[in-house]
Amino acid sequence: EGLAAAFRFLSALNRQIELRAPWNLAKAEDEASKALLASTLAVLAEGVRLSLLILSPVIPEAAARAYALLAGPLPTQWEKSLVWSDSLAGRAVGAQCVLFPRVS
Repeated sequence: EGLAAAFRFLSALNRQIELRAPWNLAKAEDEASKALLASTLAVLAEGVRLSLLILSPVIPEAAARAYALLAGPLPTQWEKSLVWSDSLAGRAVGAQCVLFPRVS
């Protein structure tokens, strides 16, 4: 049940991406679109951060690598970090990496 709830949350984030279309907002030059882009990206980043915490017991290595790119080391007491926050404000995303390597 918990895993299904986590994937429902990820689906909701995906719907948010589709609705807000940040790729279009990034092309716009008006201030309202820039503000909407900033808030959209902040909400999505925080949603991904929380999702990684929730999924870390299931996919520990991938969650740790992705979390490091987004927010630094994965907390050892992740339950205390399961609150919506602005902890990612002003952070840059780390370098691209492969989270799930192909199996040959």
